[in-house]
Amino acid sequence: MPTAQATTTTNITSTAIDQKTVPTTKDGLPTILNHWDCRSSQHPTPVIMIHGTFSRQLSQIDVTQMLHDRGYCVFGIDAGHNDNLYTLIKPEYYGTAHVDETTDQVNAFIEKVKRKTGAKKVDLIGHSQGGLIIRNRITRYGGKDVRIAMMLAGTHQGTTLMGASKIVEEAMPHLFPIIAAPL
Repeated sequence: MPTAQATTTTNITSTAIDQKTVPTTKDGLPTILNHWDCRSSQHPTPVIMIHGTFSRQLSQIDVTQMLHDRGYCVFGIDAGHNDNLYTLIKPEYYGTAHVDETTDQVNAFIEKVKRKTGAKKVDLIGHSQGGLIIRNRITRYGGKDVRIAMMLAGTHQGTTLMGASKIVEEAMPHLFPIIAAPL
């Protein structure tokens, strides 16, 4: 006999947050992140947000704000920055370093969150490349300290930059490696 599952419906009637109006720290992180003294009896497990490629924590402000407003202690860093053509044009964006390097940065941050909050486990929410970083972190460092791993549109098979790389690769196969290298 099948078991019944309880479901909860939440009415969310908010509009997208304008990133330009979000208060940030001198490092560009939303000020609602990384409150080391945050403790929640209702939601005791810290939540760590992990952004995607060509992104940063500010790009996830809608979900971050929703979690914060519901009493979660939310943490995050801008990870995976390196010097390439894209970051020379848009230096405020991250998620462009090698996946292993970004995973190491995220792992160090997870350890910092656990140490500063006293938590034994964390919840991880990753968008796009953030999902891949979560999987890589669990594979490389273990997952015993991860209570929930939520991957939103994780790029576990890589990315084609919304199809752009495939078009260039097919149209100019001999130039593709030269064009792709700076990106």
